[in-house]
Amino acid sequence: MMTGPEVKSLLEQAFQALFPGFLMSSARKQYAKLRIEREQCTVCDTCGYDTALSALSGCGSVITKVPNRRIVLLLKGGAANRNPSVAELEFFENSITLTTWAKEGMVSQKTAQRALQDIRVLLGI
Repeated sequence: MMTGPEVKSLLEQAFQALFPGFLMSSARKQYAKLRIEREQCTVCDTCGYDTALSALSGCGSVITKVPNRRIVLLLKGGAANRNPSVAELEFFENSITLTTWAKEGMVSQKTAQRALQDIRVLLGI
């Protein structure tokens, strides 16, 4: 499973890509201070690695893939798709562990929770 600093770095890089330029530097500093929310579930593996990779390839950018073991995606979410989230799928013998992370501000958009639900719907699990 990914560590907190890895997730924080990925989220901040994605936010910087969404809001580039000098004028957005103060927004990026505020974003860096936000707390990271995490959602996780483990379900029976009913689709398999190849099917999951195929189904998820259109909904986000694949960052890492280890054949038959792990997929890490960068997803857009939140209001107007301006709050990035990271999703990690770990494949075990008979199960998949889905974990999503997103930063949340004063108004909770539940981006990590919604990303997890969306992935479950796409995979039919």
